[in-house]
Amino acid sequence: MINPKDRAAAEAAQKFRTQADELRAKLLDPAVVMTKDEVETTVAGVSALETRAAQAAGFTPREEIDRQGGDDPLKRAGPESGEPEVRTIQSRCAALHTNAMKHFGSIEQFVRVGAGRSQPRNDAQRTVLREAVTLAQELFPGDLSARTIVGTTDDASGGEFLLPLQQEASIFAVPNVQEGILQHAQKYAVTGRTIRIPYVVQTDATGGKTRPMAGIAAISIVSEGGTKPTREPTFAQRLLTVYKWAAIWKIGDETAADDFTGQGASTVAQLVGGQVINEMNDYATVVGTGTSQPLAALHTNNGALLTVNRATSQSVDITDIFKMWTRHTHGANSYWGVSRRVMEQLFALTLSSNTLVTLLPNLTGTPVMSMLGYPIRLNDLQATLGVAGDVSLINPAFYAAAIRTQLTVESSIHVEFVADITTYRAFARGGGIPIPTGTFAYKAPGGTKTDEHSPFVRLGDAITS
Repeated sequence: MINPKDRAAAEAAQKFRTQADELRAKLLDPAVVMTKDEVETTVAGVSALETRAAQAAGFTPREEIDRQGGDDPLKRAGPESGEPEVRTIQSRCAALHTNAMKHFGSIEQFVRVGAGRSQPRNDAQRTVLREAVTLAQELFPGDLSARTIVGTTDDASGGEFLLPLQQEASIFAVPNVQEGILQHAQKYAVTGRTIRIPYVVQTDATGGKTRPMAGIAAISIVSEGGTKPTREPTFAQRLLTVYKWAAIWKIGDETAADDFTGQGASTVAQLVGGQVINEMNDYATVVGTGTSQPLAALHTNNGALLTVNRATSQSVDITDIFKMWTRHTHGANSYWGVSRRVMEQLFALTLSSNTLVTLLPNLTGTPVMSMLGYPIRLNDLQATLGVAGDVSLINPAFYAAAIRTQLTVESSIHVEFVADITTYRAFARGGGIPIPTGTFAYKAPGGTKTDEHSPFVRLGDAITS
């Protein structure tokens, strides 16, 4: 069946050709006397009519190239790149869709011709069909008719039936984002390698400082004209150093070209790049020793870390939670950090033998992820149940973090050019350090702090005696 648009175009082209033939016959008739200007006008008219006929019939240079197979198989190279353009499966599928709509008018007509229910009307349609067959052979190599799924003898097919192979055009991946102190810490802009953060020393109880948080001795009543106790508050600086984290990975050019989902490289970049940030977070939260690396809030090298011994081995009970809360320097952004296996302990917390803590109002709704006024944040950075640091209570306002360079992902074909492998790299620059160097206390009679507290409290692995 001829498309109505094609029929109208053919009729218009024929009319233009008829008019051109009439003018040409007039030029060739010796009986017709014409001036020079009339001849030129008539020749121009013939040329214009033939051009309009060619346009109406689709005989343009672009369509003629398409009728002869198109230029899609060509490799385009430019001096600015020095390398051929590689067409991926995804781009070829998109081009096939565009050409099918262009030359068939609709996908339904394309499928109808491809299935043999209608015949192709021109070379352009045949070229599109050949490209479809080529793509199908690359995506589904082998004989499709031989692909079978073996069923049971009770199947109506007698035990076997044919099914086409199908594949989803997207890649499934599990997000790998770990929440640590970096997401909530005090952020500082850094343009160089280090930044110095001045602060008042409020954790030192030596030298007679009975009021460490004021940096002085006790205020006393003095007589008029009498000698006043003197104490000069102390200032210090914390040096925050920025470090670089980086990772590389490689993907073969054939793998990239065959990736019809178009998501292979970006999925890997997201996972590996995200792991770079996770590693930074791990060093800032748990493992950083402070030597050629950040000092972690929960590392024992942190002088401000306060460890609370647990009441029962391999367990977390309500007395542990109360002790941690009372030893914490509270703030609006304080939060509980817990590892995955700790949550089952928190769900079963009891105030007495018959009173459950209401993290679970019922077993049909979402747990209340909050405890004593602070949110509970689950992560896989902290230690597992029973190991020191499996539960923490952190005030991130007391931790200084710097991100000099956000996560950057770059690629190069030149690292392993002869092996047809593209190399990717991800890097970020950042660092972190606790601002206080010790625990806080309002009073320190005799140089011993009374009821000390800290922004960084963790549950230890030792048992309360």
